[in-house]
Amino acid sequence: MADIVNLNPETRIWVCECGCATFHLRSDGEAECAVCDGTAAAQGQGWFDRLSGKQRDPDLDKPVNDINGNGSVDFARRRMTKLASGDDNAIIIIVEKDGRIRTWSVVETEEQEEWAKEQIEAALDLIVGASQKTRLKGQDT
Repeated sequence: MADIVNLNPETRIWVCECGCATFHLRSDGEAECAVCDGTAAAQGQGWFDRLSGKQRDPDLDKPVNDINGNGSVDFARRRMTKLASGDDNAIIIIVEKDGRIRTWSVVETEEQEEWAKEQIEAALDLIVGASQKTRLKGQDT
């Protein structure tokens, strides 16, 4: 008899081996990772519980969402604005084109400061990775 897995859609998300939690649904029914183009059936992928932080594999990175809006800046801004209004946010950083930086956080303790640094470094890695991917795509054409 097969094991029954109780999936709570409010807390669990599917995460690619590369750590991305954003997928494109293809016409053949496969879900394709938005970052590495792997399919949802690839090895190293699995469920991540957003509430408990339980990893699909403890050796893999925490999941990330790649919000690119198919090249639409307006879509990406609307999506990020919606996400920024969430009750669960701990840090919000806005950098304007002229270099002004606006921040908000619930960071108060030294432990939270260390955690915030780790999260900001992870965000920078995502930004740099997306920038490199865009440049590489431009070279392919």
